[in-house]
Amino acid sequence: MQDQLREMKRSREIAAQPLPLADITEVCIERPRAFFSPPSVCVGVSRMRVRCRMRNHGTSPAVCVHVCACMRVGKGGTGTEFKSAASFINTLSASQAIEEDGVQEVSFLFSGDDEARVLDGLRATRIEDLPQLQLCTAYKDVLGGAFCCRQRHRLLISKEEQDEALKSWYSLVSSFRSVHKNELAHLERLGDPRGEDWDRVFQRLKHAFDQRVEGDDIKIRWQLLPEHFSVEPVSDEEYTDVLHHSGYGQAVPLHGMPCIDR
Repeated sequence: MQDQLREMKRSREIAAQPLPLADITEVCIERPRAFFSPPSVCVGVSRMRVRCRMRNHGTSPAVCVHVCACMRVGKGGTGTEFKSAASFINTLSASQAIEEDGVQEVSFLFSGDDEARVLDGLRATRIEDLPQLQLCTAYKDVLGGAFCCRQRHRLLISKEEQDEALKSWYSLVSSFRSVHKNELAHLERLGDPRGEDWDRVFQRLKHAFDQRVEGDDIKIRWQLLPEHFSVEPVSDEEYTDVLHHSGYGQAVPLHGMPCIDR
């Protein structure tokens, strides 16, 4: 009798599971800008924004949904990795039951690419050299069971009108340190970024770099090349481990609160 009850419970758990999946709706490349990002003195980078629509394709609600994303650039996707702040969704209703509640938007921002690796990867001609977008969704069902869904895609863009802009931006970002070496050395000598002299030099550098950049942010025309998809149950320890490796954004004032070095 006990075995039958356990089997019935297991069958019900398998039959009524949530399945939150991310559908990419927009990929945008920001025009290069000069940023101050401690501990670096100053960097010129082009950031990438990715928007996704999270839809629960299962037959029961998904709760405590954590969506993480990273971008890998390099041969075979084993090169440099850029992570974005994670997104948290409290509840995703089953889309078959409540359409408007079964869909939520999340977005990711990939920055820190001061060597223009993503810009270079987007212009690659071989599939294995294209940027690799990885999405990891950790979630639970209403009975407390934990799951992890992993999606991996290659990002292929349309080359016609976008290739020239990306080529120009790649050249500007990759040569940033050599072109502006005098201003960067001056900033390093000044030291404290909260001083008026430091801000005046930085603003001059920022303006000079901005004048060299042509065009606006590009909402690129893209095509996803699926590489991997998996959904599997995980233990509470594995679920917690995914959360510990996820970062969430926090607003920090420009002046006052010092940076936290971890």
